[in-house]
Amino acid sequence: MEARRTSRKTQDRRASSEYPEAKRLLGALANSRGHRHEENAAKLVKAALELPLPVGAALLASAEGYTPRATKLLDEAREKLGTIHEVALALAENLPAPKQSSNRNRRRRRRNKRSGAAKPAETQAAEAPPATETAAKASPPGE
Repeated sequence: MEARRTSRKTQDRRASSEYPEAKRLLGALANSRGHRHEENAAKLVKAALELPLPVGAALLASAEGYTPRATKLLDEAREKLGTIHEVALALAENLPAPKQSSNRNRRRRRRNKRSGAAKPAETQAAEAPPATETAAKASPPGE
């Protein structure tokens, strides 16, 4: 569900950037009901079929019909736009490139709280007092 919403937003941005009227048409379609909704769907379809394929495909991909008649209008327009392959290619061009994952493992090693096993040797040596001082503290002088 989330992927669908993200893809629809991406297509909406593409259509709006290339065709300024797209935002108004999509808003009118989304905020209307009944007969007015079907009229707005027809206006959007007419505009989408007159636009270049990538922009028209993006406009129709971001449109959603609420009535069976409006949905049918949008579906028929998607079919008229071009072959499935052409429309899919046009929509794929609008999507951002996938993020490249790094090869480095970024997980940190957890430190063991009970023992100093995970600490480097230098820090263990610096924290432990020298052996001569501990012996001197253990027995008071003169005994």
